Amino acid sequence: MRTGEHSQFLIRPDYGYGEAVYEGLRPKDVILFDVVLLGSGDRDLSEQGGVLIRELNESNTWLQPHKTDDVLISVEGFHARNGTRFTSSQGPVWVELLSGLLPRGLALALTDMHVGSTAEVFVSAPWAFSWKQYSTAREEQLDLAEELTESNPFYHPNLTLWQLTRSEKQMVFGLESVVSHGSYRYVVTLHNYHRLKMVAPDGSIIAKLTNDGDLDEYLSDIEDGDLVAAQVTGRIPKDGFRAESETFLQSQVLELRVGEELVPSGLDLALPHLRKNQKGFVRMEPKHAGGGCSVLTLPQGVPLEFEVLVKSHRRASSFPFREKLEAAEVRRVLGNQRFNSTDYYGAISKYQAAFRMFRGVPEEKASDPFLLNIQISLWNNLALCYLKTGRAEEAIEACNEVLKRIPSHEKALLRRGQAHNLLGNYDEAKQDLQQAASSSSSSLANSARQMLKRLEAQGLRRQREEQKLYSRMLRS
Repeated sequence: MRTGEHSQFLIRPDYGYGEAVYEGLRPKDVILFDVVLLGSGDRDLSEQGGVLIRELNESNTWLQPHKTDDVLISVEGFHARNGTRFTSSQGPVWVELLSGLLPRGLALALTDMHVGSTAEVFVSAPWAFSWKQYSTAREEQLDLAEELTESNPFYHPNLTLWQLTRSEKQMVFGLESVVSHGSYRYVVTLHNYHRLKMVAPDGSIIAKLTNDGDLDEYLSDIEDGDLVAAQVTGRIPKDGFRAESETFLQSQVLELRVGEELVPSGLDLALPHLRKNQKGFVRMEPKHAGGGCSVLTLPQGVPLEFEVLVKSHRRASSFPFREKLEAAEVRRVLGNQRFNSTDYYGAISKYQAAFRMFRGVPEEKASDPFLLNIQISLWNNLALCYLKTGRAEEAIEACNEVLKRIPSHEKALLRRGQAHNLLGNYDEAKQDLQQAASSSSSSLANSARQMLKRLEAQGLRRQREEQKLYSRMLRS
């Protein structure tokens, strides 16, 4: 059969039965099937017959969009039953796959295509609606049995609602006038796509990448600490209060080290998602539009969008030794700031970033006193953050790194003693605290003595409780 054909099949009794047994049929019944071929394809993307796709030409690229990307497509839509066209893009247009503006079956098919390919996509009724429309229609149908909803490709949402509420902003390339249920055929060409990356899991920082940059460079992605020169333009994007975007930063080249908070925190977090010669648009909510920015004057309390083109990129691992120390010290100070504001997890992240600055340090520099001082400070700070966040084992590991190098380091002994106490290792805790109590630093020694007193009091309480328990066991 051809798409759209309507046929009737008369089946003799000896061909009328397969493995299935149909209630009400007798062994000698002749069966009449009335069939309309609505569509066919090479693959069933929905696994329910709801979305069928057939490639009409092969692409010579491996580039394929994700479900969060923007796509540049040309598309025509036809009623599968009679072949009449109901929509056309009139040329290539950009559409966000997550916007809810596409039929969900067509959005699913586009993630299965490669740039440059054209495909024929057949979509059954429930897949001809956008995700937003479908979810709302399902809410209206909660009284239906479960097998009549998403598990059934022929489930029909409430079409009357969409006749009343559909607008250009709610859906494009959908059904312009819905008067009956049916299936639909789309012919779609994928010309290009822009990769969208959720820099922040809650979507408050989004990076849209408009080209691939230097793909042939090994490990070309930017990392924390790298030196980057980027051409940057800053805008306040148009929204419900602004008819047009407002430019607050004219295009200029900025040189900065990633992760040092010289630009808004949203941009700082997005830069590691880019690579050399890659252009992107980074949009952020107001909570990420500030931070410790020191090189730009920024509008306050509004979302921001930055257009960024990475011009050059130098890896932190290639820095001279003194530059590595400087970069590590900057991160240590930023970590201290977070600690002082009780953002212990943020402090841990910065201290760990400081350690990454030491990658590639020559072996002969390992005993450098400046390097050792920074490392000792970082391990001690990490140990304290781990104690604050209940990670006693990691606190012990950090203290051990210090004590390998300076066995009598009072602060490391004190914090390791605290960690052992949290884990119930009372003998080890007592040993570390006794050593710390003999410190030349009066404040450290006093802290250690106070902890020892508490430890001894805890020991006496445990001893009394054990004696009571032993006495009850003897009496019983």
